[in-house]
Amino acid sequence: MPTRGRRASGEPERGRRREARPPPPGSPTGDAPAPAGRRRSPYLIRTPFRTRRVTLPVDASGIDQRLGGRDAAVRRASALLPTARRRTNGGSTAYRRHASPARVFSGRPQPPVPRASRVHTAARLPRRAGARPTSAASQEALVLAPSVYPGFEQAYVDVLGHIVRDHEYRNAPRGNASRECLGLSFKLTGPRERLPFLAARKVNPAFHFAEALWYIAGRNDLDMIAYYAPRMRSDSRDGATVSGSAYGSRIFNPVGDDTLSPFDRVLSLLHGEPDSKRGLLPIFEARELAVADNPDMSCAVALHLLVREGKLHMVCSMRANDCDRGLLADVFSFTMIQEYAAVQLGLGLGTYTHHIGSAHLGDRDFDRVQRVLAEAADRPAPPTSRFPFPPMPADTTPQTIATVLGHEEALRTNQVQYRPTDIAGLGLQPYWQQVLLLFEAKRQLVHCPADPVEKDVLASLDAGPRWLLAHRWPSRMPRGFGPVR
Repeated sequence: MPTRGRRASGEPERGRRREARPPPPGSPTGDAPAPAGRRRSPYLIRTPFRTRRVTLPVDASGIDQRLGGRDAAVRRASALLPTARRRTNGGSTAYRRHASPARVFSGRPQPPVPRASRVHTAARLPRRAGARPTSAASQEALVLAPSVYPGFEQAYVDVLGHIVRDHEYRNAPRGNASRECLGLSFKLTGPRERLPFLAARKVNPAFHFAEALWYIAGRNDLDMIAYYAPRMRSDSRDGATVSGSAYGSRIFNPVGDDTLSPFDRVLSLLHGEPDSKRGLLPIFEARELAVADNPDMSCAVALHLLVREGKLHMVCSMRANDCDRGLLADVFSFTMIQEYAAVQLGLGLGTYTHHIGSAHLGDRDFDRVQRVLAEAADRPAPPTSRFPFPPMPADTTPQTIATVLGHEEALRTNQVQYRPTDIAGLGLQPYWQQVLLLFEAKRQLVHCPADPVEKDVLASLDAGPRWLLAHRWPSRMPRGFGPVR
């Protein structure tokens, strides 16, 4: 009699594959031929405890084609394995619960995964006699990647829709009732397309350019940023500065005794070692947790710059994102910082990946979000394709940023009024002339509240910024410059 815990002789050792049993007579894999148009494909599905063989019926003319073939069938089977439990010292640890085994073998189509939370999975396939060796990618047990979008607008719509329809939690931190999902991510292959053209959202392009420049200048003062976003005054503890939201002050200013900023350090690192993985720009600071009732804790954790194949990629990690408000502003500013860094390094613009720990929508914004989703669903085609975002000039330097901000301050404080011809004579590239035209339009909106924005300023703007201004302030547009769908 074998000792306890050991297998009797002749039994297969743990970890070795058992000999395959012959299929029963009359089965589709046995003597009888499979029905036309259908086949049964065996796959190895790994659970936390064992490997089981699943024979999944697949319609070659239907499900298999729609889901992408063998890998998709494996994904469907592995996603539906039943709950596995293991006992641990009187307690139990439950793995994620899925559908019953009957649904695994039924082959019935399952509800689609929401686009904003979709992941790409490659399953381990068995080696069958006569089959070609599987690729390295197909041998991976699990491969995860965020959803990929050409520009921000569709990612924004999908994130909003996912939280509205499939939120995981309802909570109210600090009294702010919201819907929440944990761990959302997406990737932009064209991060230059960083604004959504949605009439219901009423995007303020002047604010977004001002905030990005405020960051790149390393500033934390309220004087500039509160002019474009008055609500930020409530985030200040001293009435003059903001700390947590001033991401640029932690990226573009020297830290401690260092003579270079973290941004300059990272650029120097990537210039000397392009393959480096160390180009991290930390933003969140642990000391923020020590401030009781902190009204302005950093939502951004870090920005990661990586050079690959001649392009500069960025990966952003967020502690939390209000996906109606903060997400839009953060993606705009961080992709601007990414493009600015690429210009300094003489590289092309790569991808931008955005990871969010707590992705939430406040109940206060829910009606607007519903209008945005309805607009995105009903319109025949988004206007984004009509308004391509221009590239940042290759000769942009820190001095360029300082020059633009000098003119911004003069306009913000109403010291000057610029006509388009004045801006054209400042010696700036057309890209930055467009930014100053937006700041002039903002000056007129703030300091001349009874008058419409001047026609020559609007006519000199590119079509995209003009479209956004018209939908943000329709009552301040002169005749002939009103909102157009």
